Amino acid sequence: MGQKTNPNSFHIQSRVNESPWTIFSKSEYSYLVKQEIGFTETIQNFFEKNNLIVKQISFYLHNESNDVLLFLSFFPIRGFRKFEKSETFLPTNNFLSENLFSLLNSMGYKTEKRFVFLNLEKYVKDFSSSKDEEKKIERKMSLFRREAFYEPGLSLFLVLLRSKNNASLFSKFIAKYFKLYHRSRKINKFLNFLQVFIHLIVSSSFLTSKPLKGIKIELKGRFNGVPRSKKKKFESGRISLQTIRCPVNYSLTHVSTSYGVFSVKVWICDE
Repeated sequence: MGQKTNPNSFHIQSRVNESPWTIFSKSEYSYLVKQEIGFTETIQNFFEKNNLIVKQISFYLHNESNDVLLFLSFFPIRGFRKFEKSETFLPTNNFLSENLFSLLNSMGYKTEKRFVFLNLEKYVKDFSSSKDEEKKIERKMSLFRREAFYEPGLSLFLVLLRSKNNASLFSKFIAKYFKLYHRSRKINKFLNFLQVFIHLIVSSSFLTSKPLKGIKIELKGRFNGVPRSKKKKFESGRISLQTIRCPVNYSLTHVSTSYGVFSVKVWICDE
């Protein structure tokens, strides 16, 4: 009898001792981890309501002074409502202090509130290596120029090229616009955009940045409200799921629509 392992857990790298709460006792550690999970969900819900996709939330604790540093990276999306710069929707220090830091202070730990926010859209534009590269990408996607997902799609293209571990960000991006267009005729245009998107980011020769090795997208649900669910797959490049030599970043996001719940799966091979 062959023994099989879960491929998702098989590709996850070891994360031993990454939690900042390991220096505390067992009872304090379990309590802090539980509160951290709830605090993280609160932050994510707050950002999603303001059309900001959270990529990473990390806590860092100074061993000597017990000062806590919160690092948060996010990606703004448009097409749902008009708003100004995404920085105006950042949570205030009071919003954060009422959650995690009040918890730590109540337990007797003196903390200093420090926050680091990273706008990924602004980051890739400020540190763009080639303006000619951006213009070529815009010409390749000119068919979707009038669509709401065009500009954030271009920014996301640069984010995927210049950073790693973006499967969660990409799946949330797809889920957000899929929920918006699932009853509209624009859903087909959005799916065509995804096909062009992953083809360009994997196989384009004009990219100065190192292209991705492979991307795979799988959507599953009751498309157009049909009785049975179907799968739609978009794949470009190579995704090796049977070996650990190729690091694969995987993410699963669920979308609640009027036709039921859809699943959005994304696999990205960076190297």
